Amino acid sequence: LVCCSANVESLSACALDDLFHMLMPKNFMDSSALSVCFSAAEDFWSQGSGSSPVEIILADDEMICSVALAANISLLGLEEPATAEDVESMEEFLQAAQSREGPLMVMVGKPDWIPHISALGLRRMPFIVRRDPGSGRSMSRLVAGLMSG
Repeated sequence: LVCCSANVESLSACALDDLFHMLMPKNFMDSSALSVCFSAAEDFWSQGSGSSPVEIILADDEMICSVALAANISLLGLEEPATAEDVESMEEFLQAAQSREGPLMVMVGKPDWIPHISALGLRRMPFIVRRDPGSGRSMSRLVAGLMSG
């Protein structure tokens, strides 16, 4: 789980017992930070099986953020991500992804959308990247949502 926030100044790894694996700035213009994030995700997936390319779903109602992130993902040589503008389309992309194999990543822009992922009961669970936890209040909701599902 990666926390991407405007409140984070530099890329850093977290302690093993922390909620997040990594903290990353939300400028999305630093391709080296994105590369480190994806390398960490690949390490996470390599503990399982296979070496399939990662399938990425961007889920955010702020399309400008998704466009900037998608551009950087493409520059890294990864497959173009699917883009969901609302919870329903995110759920549809996740359900469709169940018929495929390999690593799956969802980069979510709204903390309220994360419990919807858990509620789907997916066989192929995604590596979740939360792009901006914002204030302490929304961080509390994020943690509560992750712990409940």
